Amino acid sequence: MEPTTLMDKTDDTMSGMRVGVRAATFGVGGEQRSAVMLTVVVSDGHFNVVDGGVAATVLLNPDEAAGIAEWLREAVRAADSAAPPMYGGD
Repeated sequence: MEPTTLMDKTDDTMSGMRVGVRAATFGVGGEQRSAVMLTVVVSDGHFNVVDGGVAATVLLNPDEAAGIAEWLREAVRAADSAAPPMYGGD
């Protein structure tokens, strides 16, 4: 089953990166579960491979950080009201 998007916000940052916040529900074992996703798209050379993964640092203007924090709060409210969390809810 495809995820159902509850909210989705994406924008470019002043430092040239792209940040997205999404809340969605997923069918897991016949039940709906919710999650909040944070996606960061960085330019070549602005990330490091660490322990088999990737680390990226995005520099944000304080107003951008406040806006993304509000998106995250909105996503949490949407996910919480839609279904139990995908991870850690049992």
